[in-house]
Amino acid sequence: MRKSNVCNEIQRMYAPLSLKEKKEFRERFLKETELSLPSFYVCLRTDTFRPLERKLFIEMVKEYDNKNK
Repeated sequence: MRKSNVCNEIQRMYAPLSLKEKKEFRERFLKETELSLPSFYVCLRTDTFRPLERKLFIEMVKEYDNKNK
């Protein structure tokens, strides 16, 4: 059985960040939310962030998006 490569909304927002931005983003997000790194990746892959975590994630991604414009 082959896995689908379907990206969820959260993954599509995160994907355009550069490797450097992703590292900075992760460090800041993990510090703010106190999630572990493995939990971050599970939530990113399955879009299972809690509502406040998801809100923070979206706000932070938009900050990076605004920096690049």
